[in-house]
Amino acid sequence: MPHRSTRRAGGFTLIEVIVAIAIAAILVGLALPSFNDALNSNRLANASNELLATVAFARSEAIRGNRGAVVCPSTDGLTCSGDWAAGWIMWADNNADGIRQTSGVNAEPVLRAQAALFNVSSTGSNAAIRFSPRGAVTAGAGVITLRPTACPAGRPFRRTITVMAGGMARVQRQDCT
Repeated sequence: MPHRSTRRAGGFTLIEVIVAIAIAAILVGLALPSFNDALNSNRLANASNELLATVAFARSEAIRGNRGAVVCPSTDGLTCSGDWAAGWIMWADNNADGIRQTSGVNAEPVLRAQAALFNVSSTGSNAAIRFSPRGAVTAGAGVITLRPTACPAGRPFRRTITVMAGGMARVQRQDCT
């Protein structure tokens, strides 16, 4: 009588595959909220750092060029309109009137623009931030808050940017309320 091997062929049984899939599903379910938190935190940190850098650049440009500079919310990347989550622009204000000249000899080109922020909303002042040739804020000093559109209470996703009258700006991380 020929000898039959009791050894199993390579591969997995159906039960082993189902158990592996169940374990993978549990791990993904546990990791997904952490991943979403990381995305929200990164999105807000990036947006607030960009706004902070734009404000610092405007102040620097005003001092360097011995002229004014303006940062304002902008929905179209050309004019001041909307709120900070819709984007913003920055330009050197050559005649210190706070209004961007778009044509002619005195045209004031946009030096920095930020497109609309994905899944981010803003609260606080939507006023343009105007800098004097000495770097002080002549208008628009105040508080701008950026947060995810869906901001779960108690999560540290709010970023509050405070622009002070002297021209300096700072960002604070806060919990959603």
